[in-house]
Amino acid sequence: MRFPRKGGGISKIEGLYFDPATWDGSDFFCLQDFFVPLITERVREALGKGKIANFRATPLHEFRFG
Repeated sequence: MRFPRKGGGISKIEGLYFDPATWDGSDFFCLQDFFVPLITERVREALGKGKIANFRATPLHEFRFG
């Protein structure tokens, strides 16, 4: 859910949602209206198995901004 800020812009976002028809099927992608890099579960698992440090994956419905 997006919460508009007085004077325009977004002050707070709770959860990210998108139309799956806009996704090209790639493992790394960004939403059209919001530049947040998204990854598939397959990439998240590979990063975990590779013991990549300084990384945190957040499910879209748990994403918070503002």
